[in-house]
Amino acid sequence: MRNVIANAKGACYELCVVVAISLVLGVFLSACSGEGGNFTNPSDDEPTNLSRAEGQGSSSSKTNGSGNSSGVTLSGASAESNRSSSSEQDAESGSSENLPVSSSDSADDVESSSGSELFDWSLPKEAYLNPEIQYDSIVDERDGQVYKTVQIGNWTWMAQNLNFDPGPGGSGDSTYEWSWCYDNDPKKCDVGGRLYTWAAAMDSISFDDGNGHTCGYNKLCVLTPDVQGICPEGWLLPTRADWKRLLAFVYRQSSAEGKALKSQTGWYDGGNGTNEFGFSVIPVGFYRHTGFTIEGFTAHFWSNMHDGFGDNDDPFDAYVVGLGYDDDYVEVERADKNLGFSVRCLKDLR
Repeated sequence: MRNVIANAKGACYELCVVVAISLVLGVFLSACSGEGGNFTNPSDDEPTNLSRAEGQGSSSSKTNGSGNSSGVTLSGASAESNRSSSSEQDAESGSSENLPVSSSDSADDVESSSGSELFDWSLPKEAYLNPEIQYDSIVDERDGQVYKTVQIGNWTWMAQNLNFDPGPGGSGDSTYEWSWCYDNDPKKCDVGGRLYTWAAAMDSISFDDGNGHTCGYNKLCVLTPDVQGICPEGWLLPTRADWKRLLAFVYRQSSAEGKALKSQTGWYDGGNGTNEFGFSVIPVGFYRHTGFTIEGFTAHFWSNMHDGFGDNDDPFDAYVVGLGYDDDYVEVERADKNLGFSVRCLKDLR
């Protein structure tokens, strides 16, 4: 997914060119309204992330439901691809290295794509599974939700996005929204799961030391490889190393991990995958302070990992795994903790 969401206005220009050529995307062009995500393919050493830029929201930006805008703007920074044998070795060892950081100017806000329906939400979530894969199932005892699971290598993963509602975050007057259904439509949660901030994915309440949340935006908490987070009992929020192990294993088998993990249908402009491992990634987009965006184009999953390590931890960003319609590979990116992304849980093997 290289540079899927780096320059807001540049995306709509590119899409306009596509419209002019194909004459079939007029509706999307009108919905774009002069802004949107950038779906270009820069060189591998200049990938982008979803990073913070405080106070850059437009005057027409939607808020998070409590009148508090997250102030998040998409801008260029660093990421990494998982294509080389060196990344496989790093994944297997569980080691983590600092990624280089490059700065760039803040991009214009990406407007909400609500109502654009670039992803077919009418299909049940089971429609995106691979019918040739044998799945198991689990039941989340907290709410009765059922999820298909799949074994890939030595690990068992959820094959569908988590859809557990943690309720509002904070306490008392400080309550705030920290998870959403796309377009605030519960039926879309039934298909694509919920979109969570990093604090919600980490279940930051469990890290509370009596002085408020210690694991969220502008907060640092002591992390271990075994954080249940918002996942059901017996399941963990994957670490960055967990994701890299998965990607390295898939890469060795398929040479294009993104294509192998994406669902066989649902992705914009023929960007579907083979779903040969049954992981069934669907492009449900994400949430930001301006609303919901990029359905049909991207999928992102949180990890249990701050941006940086040890003394270099960044209290504002965390690592996510990103897939895009225009790329057969996967990037491990840095993202603002207040963005709303999907969650996949990993079975606790302890």
